[in-house]
Order: sequence, then C-alpha cells, then structure tokens
Amino acid sequence: MPAVDETGDVKKGTRTVAVQRQYTGTADRIENSQVAVYLVSSTMSEEQTQNTGSASTRECSH
Repeated sequence: MPAVDETGDVKKGTRTVAVQRQYTGTADRIENSQVAVYLVSSTMSEEQTQNTGSASTRECSH
C-alpha cells in the first residue's frame, strides 16, 4: 500500500538548493523553506499492523 508524506524545513537563507518562499505547515506561514515529498510502500497486512500496534501499546504501558 503506498503512502505519501510531505514535510517542510524552514531555511534562513536562499543559497540551499530548492529554497524559496512558500507555505509550509511546519511554520504555519510563508517562509523560505524546502519541501520534500516521500513516497513509501508498505507490505504489512491490516491484521499485522493492528497486532503490532497493540503489542507496542502493551510494552509502553509498563
């Protein structure tokens, strides 16, 4: 199952590649920033994901 994630990094200057004034949710306003988009693929079934999540919850509650 593919998943898309967009993230923004606020930058102070303009010399870094792909920095421009644009809206980024990180700053919640228009700033000099870079935006990266990640596309990942998951192979776990929904049942495996639920089992993993509940096991992690139990481990964290100790």
